[in-house]
Amino acid sequence: MNNASVFKFGIVGGGCIGQEHIRNISVLENATVAAVCDPHEKSRQQCEGLVAKFKMGNVKFVADHKELLAMPDLDGIIIATPNHTHFQVIKDAFAAKVKSMLVEKPLCITVEECKEVLDLVE
Repeated sequence: MNNASVFKFGIVGGGCIGQEHIRNISVLENATVAAVCDPHEKSRQQCEGLVAKFKMGNVKFVADHKELLAMPDLDGIIIATPNHTHFQVIKDAFAAKVKSMLVEKPLCITVEECKEVLDLVE
């Protein structure tokens, strides 16, 4: 696999859903996980075990999502944090000029937050 053609994901949230995304990315031919963020050490350790199992190479593990968002080599992120945190992580991702993002449902927990995200997109 040519490294230049590999899509590099950052996973924000290393709990059950974030770990499922790691598993799913592991079966994609031209994609890998380049970084994982979770404030809980146990979740980071579980993700470390998964990326080792799937031989994903040199993956960075951080506690603060802003540190992950600042990584210039990521092609996109997956937000798999608790629902009530999605809105702030989305705003921070836009501020960091993240190239692309997938947000687990629900996008936000209030209509007002969803409207604000729409304003950010436009």
